Amino acid sequence: MAKLPNSLSTNNDQMAPVESRIVSLNGMDAMLSIHELPVHYQLTASTSKATHPGIKAQDFSTLATGTKYKILLFNTDGQGNPTTLHDEVEGVVGPEPLKIQAYAGKEYRWYAYTFNSKSPIPPFGGFDELPIIPSGEINAYRKDFAFATDVLNTFPDQTKPNIIRSIILTRKTARVVIEYNTKGLFAQIISAKARLADDANQNQQGNFNFKTGKYTNFTAHTAGLESVNDRSVSIPVPMGVDTVVIPNTKVRQTFYVPTDGVTPIQLKISLDTLMVTSQLLDEELQPKEVQRSFRNNVFEIPDFVATEGKSYFISIKLLESPIPIGTTKWARGNTFIYTNTAFPNDTTSKYQIRYDNIMYKPNTIPFSEYILGSELYLPNGLNVCEAMYPQGLWDLPSRAEYEELINYTNKEVLEDGLQSWYIRVNPDVPVLGPPAYPSDRLIIAPMGIKEPGITISASYFQHTDFFYLTFGFMWYKSTDNGIALLQHTHNQQDIISFDIRQPNRRVSVRCIRKK
Repeated sequence: MAKLPNSLSTNNDQMAPVESRIVSLNGMDAMLSIHELPVHYQLTASTSKATHPGIKAQDFSTLATGTKYKILLFNTDGQGNPTTLHDEVEGVVGPEPLKIQAYAGKEYRWYAYTFNSKSPIPPFGGFDELPIIPSGEINAYRKDFAFATDVLNTFPDQTKPNIIRSIILTRKTARVVIEYNTKGLFAQIISAKARLADDANQNQQGNFNFKTGKYTNFTAHTAGLESVNDRSVSIPVPMGVDTVVIPNTKVRQTFYVPTDGVTPIQLKISLDTLMVTSQLLDEELQPKEVQRSFRNNVFEIPDFVATEGKSYFISIKLLESPIPIGTTKWARGNTFIYTNTAFPNDTTSKYQIRYDNIMYKPNTIPFSEYILGSELYLPNGLNVCEAMYPQGLWDLPSRAEYEELINYTNKEVLEDGLQSWYIRVNPDVPVLGPPAYPSDRLIIAPMGIKEPGITISASYFQHTDFFYLTFGFMWYKSTDNGIALLQHTHNQQDIISFDIRQPNRRVSVRCIRKK
């Protein structure tokens, strides 16, 4: 992969993606994209006496007060090349200057570096190699290495101050900001625990040489706690910021990886645990929250060539996983109208996929469970399935897709023992089930139909002695308001048939992945 181009935008929805694709891992679908953002750190210096050159670190950019940094002062050969260590002192970003003992009228080479952490920095071990390991954002383990060096000539006259006006620390790692986006999963994030590691639980360590200011080589490193990010360092994107219209649907974590801008990094993000919550309605319309978990999903970006000092934004849009039946990938639940939002004009959140397939009691099905025929298409020309987030992923099925379902023989009408029935379609390939989804089968529960001016659902008798007279109605693409008609029968070919309804009827919608 080539180096990533520059982009100065901070809104990731406005940046052109370097790479974007849909991946499916352990039954979870996700859309990945990569962008680049600029970042830098800066330390400034204070003045002091010639024999005590002082360096004061101040809070710029993301270098926080309390961050530890180290200053190394070396004797030189008179040509600016370091020879022996004169002194090393650890400082803390804040108001107090750091003072280093030095002699007047002498040349020194100084080095400043930090791991952008509040943890103590180990004693300097020599020029050979300083191991820089990939890390997360947890302060105790962060290894966001930044480095600077220059020559200092102290004045012979001790009454004259030696001024180091500023130190620009060059980041020798690449910062990788990862955003987990569950808007397309129609769920809100509770917590996310992720780490940097490959299949052998290893990642890439850089060995940094102070004399050259470069990495000498990269070696394998067994990943430990330093490579982990958990809930404590997850940052939710606030409502109204960066297209967030439903709380807790975007969470960001930061990782740091050593890089020389040439050597490819096998970047693997292991999302060990993602806990989300979805809202469901019971058969009497009582809202409930259901907790769902997705585990052990590894997102790989092979041959990722990062540049030191750069920040990369990786968006992982987690998507509702479909169930493949034949050549068509069906949504697991019906589309409903989402009204609980502070941004009612946002069409990408107005239509969502229901987490489960509810068999309501009679006279309780809300209007939000149906789509009016005259509203199947939005003013922008998209149908309600295409309009769902992310736009263009889903589509309204055609008659041909329902015909494929009719001809698919591994389906059945089942009764739940509560005087209700539903259709269960068994996929030929395994799909993800509990606890991420309520079922690993395609379930379609008949919902009846809403006639004009009538609040109760017609052709709906679930939970009564006449439940078998319940019908399901599903819109499909057509020019004559065509519907797929679902009925209680054990004859495979008769479970689904076709009919038409007027556009002033409210009918169910089951989306498919766009082909």
